[in-house]
Amino acid sequence: MCGRYYIDDGEDQAEMLRILAAANEGYRGKALASKLKTGEIFPTEVVPVVAAVPDRGDTASVQLMQWGMLSRDFGRVIINARSESAAEKPMFHQSVRQGRVLVPASNFFEWRKQPDSKRKTRVCLGVPGADFFYMAGLWRSERLSPADAEKLYDEPVTEAVINRFVIITMAASEWMSSIHDRMPLILTREAGQRWLFDTEAALAILANPLASPLAACDRII
Repeated sequence: MCGRYYIDDGEDQAEMLRILAAANEGYRGKALASKLKTGEIFPTEVVPVVAAVPDRGDTASVQLMQWGMLSRDFGRVIINARSESAAEKPMFHQSVRQGRVLVPASNFFEWRKQPDSKRKTRVCLGVPGADFFYMAGLWRSERLSPADAEKLYDEPVTEAVINRFVIITMAASEWMSSIHDRMPLILTREAGQRWLFDTEAALAILANPLASPLAACDRII
């Protein structure tokens, strides 16, 4: 999966508008609120996600998080986690069990290789008949270096912690395989609830992910 997706705050998307309104209200007056991004989303940008509230049963809240976890082993930002290995990888092991999120989107983008050419074409993809969907994700808290904190908040910050997330990807469906060999793990509303609140169910989803139907969207690229 490529490193960008789309959050559309159009009037026809009531659920997305509700999420954005909750993010604006929950972070009113906080520095992170000024970094909230809609439209086309790129790695390291701050977006709303839905996460379980600790010790509150089946209660979820909208939180602002930054896309991409820092891998200190590789010295770069990791934006995706593979469904096949996330539960066992040291970087994601704890998040699979205690840090699962739903990432809202309207569409996502991927690059299609052209036969007999090095050129690639960017394709906009979405769920047929749906203006809005959730992708499965994982999150964790990370301490920012002073330089990264200043870059994020536009002012000197001596110490800061931010929540960061990755998107779960799975092997591409037969339809998607003509474009790319991976696709995001997209969840139905019912599966999304199990992903957030039931660790055993989340492990089962990772072990046997179901490919969502996809189609090219009509967004101009």
